[in-house]
Amino acid sequence: RLVGLVDLNLASNKLTQLPESFEKLINLKRLDIQYNQFLNLPSCLNNIERIRIEHEFKGLYTDISYQSLHPVENNFKKFHIGTTEELKSKLTNLLLKHNLIGAQEIIVSEALLAICFELTEKDPSNVVGNTRFGGSPDVPLSFEHPKTEERFWTFVAQINLQELAPHQGFLPRTGMFSFFYEDINQDSEKIKVFYFRQEEVKKQFQYPTDAQFSEEGAGVSSAVGYLANYSQHISLPYDYNLSNQMMTLEGRKFARSISEEYSENYEKLCDELYPDKRTNSGKHFINSFVFSQNETPPTYAAEKSGGRAEEWINLLTLNFDKKLAFSSFGDCGTLSFLIHATDLKALDTSKVRAQIMD
Repeated sequence: RLVGLVDLNLASNKLTQLPESFEKLINLKRLDIQYNQFLNLPSCLNNIERIRIEHEFKGLYTDISYQSLHPVENNFKKFHIGTTEELKSKLTNLLLKHNLIGAQEIIVSEALLAICFELTEKDPSNVVGNTRFGGSPDVPLSFEHPKTEERFWTFVAQINLQELAPHQGFLPRTGMFSFFYEDINQDSEKIKVFYFRQEEVKKQFQYPTDAQFSEEGAGVSSAVGYLANYSQHISLPYDYNLSNQMMTLEGRKFARSISEEYSENYEKLCDELYPDKRTNSGKHFINSFVFSQNETPPTYAAEKSGGRAEEWINLLTLNFDKKLAFSSFGDCGTLSFLIHATDLKALDTSKVRAQIMD
C-alpha cells in the first residue's frame, strides 16, 4: 500500500532497525532517519537518492572506509588517556566527584590525550627547528613556499615532534610538521601540511621585503613568531549537543540515553575541566575535541574523505590568540587541521583536511 511513498521522516525515534519490507518502497526518494539507535540497516538504502543520517550509521549499509595505499592503522588506544595513568586517575576522580562513575567506561574510552600549547615570548629566531607559531618557517634548502599568483600562503605554525615525544605516543618521534593556508575565509581546503625529517630542516625562510600574502593582514603575522609552552591535557566531548560531539557509535548511543541528572553532572565536569571551554582563547591543541554546535571537524573530514570520525586525528587546532594576527576565525572560531590515522602512521600529509568552526 505504501509502494508509492516518496518522502519519509522517521527521525528522532528509538529505532534499532528498519523492517524487511522496507526494500519494497521502490519509489522512495527522500528519507530522514537521524537520531535513532540503529544496530543494522538494509543495503537497499543505497538506492535512495537522499538520506539524512549520521555518518557513522552509514557504515551499517554501505562501505564508508577510508581509501589509502598505506597499511591500515588499527591501534587507536594510543590517542586516548588510557595510555597515561596520571590523567586516567585524574579523570576517574572527577567522575567520582560528579557522580558519573557509572559511565566511567564510556567516558574514559572517549577521552583523548591532547597536547595544549600556550604562546609565551617572541621567538628570537636564532634556533632553527624549534616549535613556533607565526613568524617564518624553518625549511629544507630545496623548499618551495606555497604561493598563489606570487602571493605567499600564511605560515601558521611548526611543531618540533622530538620535543613532544616524551608526552604522547601517537605522533612521529622526530621531525617537524609545518602548517600553511591560503585564504581560510574563502576555502577551508586550501591548506598544506608538510612533514620534514629532523635532518632536512636547514634554514629559516626569508620573505622578500615586498612580499605579498594571499590573506590580508598575514604579512604582519609573518613578521613575528612566538615560542610556546605545552602540556598534556584531558580532552572530552563538549557537553553542548553531546551526542554529536561523541566520536563513536557507542558514545553517541550513550549520550542519547542518559538522564537529565547525568547530563547536568557531565556539564559540571566539563565546566571544571575547561572553565573557558567555549573559546579556549590563547590555547591551541593537538588531538583534542573542538567545540561545535553541529558536526565536529572529524565528522566533517570523515564525510568528505571516508572513514569514521574516530579515525580522523586533530593534527592542530588554532583558537583565537591576540598574539597572532591571522587567528581570527569568526566569533569564537577555530581552525582545525585533520589527518587520517593511517596517513599519520605513514607520514603522508597529502590528504590533510581543514575546517573552520565559528
